[in-house]
Amino acid sequence: MIGSSVSPQKIVGVPPQRTETVKGTSTPGVQGPQGVRGEKGFTGSTGPTGPTGPTGPQGPTGPTGADSTVPGPQGPTGSTGPLGPTGPTGADSTVPGPQGTTGGTGATGPQGPTGPTGADSTVPGPQGTTGPTGPTGAQGTTGGTGATGPQGPQGNTGAQGNTGAQGTAGADSTVPGPQGNTGGTGATGPQGPQGTAGSDSTVAGPQGNTGPTGSQGSTGPTGAASTVPGPQGNTGPTGSQGSTGPTGADSTVPGPQGNTGGTGATGPQGPTGPTGADSTVPGPQGNTGGTGATGPQGPQGPTGSTGPQGTTGGTGDTGAAGPQGPTGSTGPQGTTGDGLFDTTYETGTTLNHSLNFDNINTVVGDGRKFPVLLVDGSITFDYIRAQDIFLDSEFVFGINSFSISGSDTVLIGSGNYSLSGRSLSATYQTPGSISVSAASVRTNASSDSGFPVDLSSGSASVASNNIAYPASKNSSITFTLGATGSDASFDSATDTITFRNNNYNGTSTNAGLTGGALVSLTASLDNNRSSTFSVNAGAGEYIYYAYPSSFGDASFTVGGFAGGFSKLHGGATAHTNSAGFSETYFIYKSDNANLGSTEVVVS
Repeated sequence: MIGSSVSPQKIVGVPPQRTETVKGTSTPGVQGPQGVRGEKGFTGSTGPTGPTGPTGPQGPTGPTGADSTVPGPQGPTGSTGPLGPTGPTGADSTVPGPQGTTGGTGATGPQGPTGPTGADSTVPGPQGTTGPTGPTGAQGTTGGTGATGPQGPQGNTGAQGNTGAQGTAGADSTVPGPQGNTGGTGATGPQGPQGTAGSDSTVAGPQGNTGPTGSQGSTGPTGAASTVPGPQGNTGPTGSQGSTGPTGADSTVPGPQGNTGGTGATGPQGPTGPTGADSTVPGPQGNTGGTGATGPQGPQGPTGSTGPQGTTGGTGDTGAAGPQGPTGSTGPQGTTGDGLFDTTYETGTTLNHSLNFDNINTVVGDGRKFPVLLVDGSITFDYIRAQDIFLDSEFVFGINSFSISGSDTVLIGSGNYSLSGRSLSATYQTPGSISVSAASVRTNASSDSGFPVDLSSGSASVASNNIAYPASKNSSITFTLGATGSDASFDSATDTITFRNNNYNGTSTNAGLTGGALVSLTASLDNNRSSTFSVNAGAGEYIYYAYPSSFGDASFTVGGFAGGFSKLHGGATAHTNSAGFSETYFIYKSDNANLGSTEVVVS
């Protein structure tokens, strides 16, 4: 049926009866029929409130309330827990840590032999090689980081550590570093003997080996600052450790991260600090405490308000009819009403039809409403709708049937399948003035010729059309009809052709049939290996059964006994069917010849 409301249509049936009166007098008539049930009476007033019932037993504890949105007061600080296991090493910091203490200087290597002094050069010689650096002490293992103890009081500033040896010159920084502490001056080695003066050279000679260091001369006056940096001198031996200087001002640039020292012992627990201000963010929900014991029964509460008025009970049975009253005098003749045999209907409604019922005159006038039973059991008055009395087929455009002639199951092949001898047909549902506006058939084949086919007339030949075979057996090609009505509504329907391969059975005197010889047996289209067939194997004839190897191995029963057949060629054998489709087959042969009339069950 149609699901949406439509305008009222032609009313089919008999209009309701009417009551009419006739002028004149008559003898009292018999009592009229029982009148229709009157409307439901008003609901009675609410009855008095009943006495309060006894108080029920204590109910079970309610569920835990939602988390409070206001933080509770800060609880006292718990005692320090035991030291937890060392956590994994954190990722490298992106900000340098403070400068660790400088390790001890390694021993100075032995002094090389002094070479002869070269003539004074007017051009500075190349930079001499730096003496070997003493071996660096082994790096101690980094101790595991312990849990951080509470913050202790500020300790006194420790003594200044020893200044380390001068490191090799790094690349010039583009940002000035902090001023380092000045290291102590190492002892000066003895002065070497003066070499023989050579003639002045206009070309710088090669750098001679460094002679032994002479004794320290007295310090001359400080010369003017050079405007050109001199060459880097050899690194002198490391002096003894100087006393610790005063602590320098805090650096404005973090130094490199020093090695992590061993974790100190945890300091004693400091006193509990004052309670902090209430947090503006709720803390986590604490665990729910155990349920307390049920308190004593409270006093009885006040009487609750009266519950809502109960539903009105069903209407009682109609009482017995009273005795028949005397017949009243006949009233005057009434005016002609608008009942069944009147020629006009009541005016003022939204419909105006001309109805012609059997045995009555043509009735002209507006339609009327009728009592309608709703799903909730109530009754209302409404027009009879078209969907209440007519079928979909009397209103909606659609396709009643669609098919392609010929067999719906054919042999799988290679290339194209010809639809020779086939045709398409369809019937349409065209109620009233609706007609077929357009209708065509298409396929889901990988390729086809002659499609789409116009099927507006309801029939069309496809004898010269073809479709591509599907790629595998047991697949179908679908033909889809799409049709549009003159009211723009659309409907579709489908039909299919399924493509299968052959199973073969029969007899042969050849004791070793191959895949190419299967065409000599009886073929049947199938989609599995199961079969039951009967043959008559004469003298020297064996019974054969063959099917696509993709169906798996078979079991045979002959005359109620299992077995009796063997697979040839050790397994699958190539076979190409008559339509050019190739795949491998299992070929089974009876173990014995001349079995006569035999029924074979394959599973």
